[in-house]
Amino acid sequence: MAGSTAGFIMYPNDTVRRLLQMQEKGANMQYRSAADCYVQVYKTQGIRRFYRGVGPYLLRMVPNAAIQFGCYESFKQMYHRR
Repeated sequence: MAGSTAGFIMYPNDTVRRLLQMQEKGANMQYRSAADCYVQVYKTQGIRRFYRGVGPYLLRMVPNAAIQFGCYESFKQMYHRR
C-alpha cells in the first residue's frame, strides 16, 4: 500500500519529466524549467493533467511492490535462521 501511495504522490514529477524530455530543444522550448512546466501545465490543463496515465502505472506498481516486499520478508527470515 505504501508503494502505491508513494507512486501516486510522486506521479506528477514523472509527468513533468516526460514533458520536459519530449519538448523541442532550442529557441522554441515550451518550458524553461521544471517549475515553469508545473505552472504552465496547471494553468492550461489543470491538476488532472498531472495524473493522466496513473491507472496503468499503479497496475504495474502494486504487484511490483508486493513481490518486492514478499521477497524481502522471505530473505530476512532465511537470514535470521542461520
